[in-house]
Amino acid sequence: MLVSCGLGGGLAAWKGMLARFRATMRIVLWDYRGLSASDPPADGVSYAMADHADDLNGLIELLELDQPVLVGWSMGVQVNFELLRRRPEVARGLVALHGAYRHPLDTVFNSKLPKAVPPIAFGGMRRYWRRFAPLMKRAGRSRRLALGFMRGCQRIGLLSSRCDEEMFYEMARDWVKLDLGIYADIFEHLASHDAQDVLSTITIPTLVVAGRKDVLTPPELSEAMVRRVAQAELLMLPDGTHFGPLEYPDAIAERMESFLRDRVGLPC
Repeated sequence: MLVSCGLGGGLAAWKGMLARFRATMRIVLWDYRGLSASDPPADGVSYAMADHADDLNGLIELLELDQPVLVGWSMGVQVNFELLRRRPEVARGLVALHGAYRHPLDTVFNSKLPKAVPPIAFGGMRRYWRRFAPLMKRAGRSRRLALGFMRGCQRIGLLSSRCDEEMFYEMARDWVKLDLGIYADIFEHLASHDAQDVLSTITIPTLVVAGRKDVLTPPELSEAMVRRVAQAELLMLPDGTHFGPLEYPDAIAERMESFLRDRVGLPC
């Protein structure tokens, strides 16, 4: 199983969900170029989804993985689509959690996000993140602040009350350590990426996981994805947001287990 994370969501977010698969299969998680433990590209500018797909393909070849199941969350869904565009035979199954297939900012908050906001936000992150990085790291060590931020996200509907506090705290601690200038560069490329033409070419068993209350990737996108991918099935989390792995780890793992056993033919 080869796992591509969300942008800023590292290992901590997957602990509860993937624990049950460790005894039966190899699980590989990786960091995108320039983030966490991965170095930035030599040219400092190559952050397109195609570049991340090249990295993913290189990882498959380096580790000699034979048709792994591709699992992606959020941005990871689009990276996997981009890999399948060039190598449709590379995987034996696909799991897409809370991910779009094109221009994700066009549908975030039901398209009510003003067009001027993302460029301003990305520019601010590039210009000022180094000034605030030490403060962010200190704040990230505070469990009280992290959980206070989590409560705020729950109040505005970005997270459900089911969110696992410990996993959120670990994810927050990792996020504040990121180079937010690179983060902004990657996010900008993600926002312009379009893989809708890939959907009709996917012939492997596919599980799509969506949250009924996801305001970042509205559930209608996931339902459309299932209609366009020939062998796709849908798991809709009734109170799930964009952070299903932190809210419904057991429900997702249980459905993944039956999907991998019954549809992909793997021992689970």
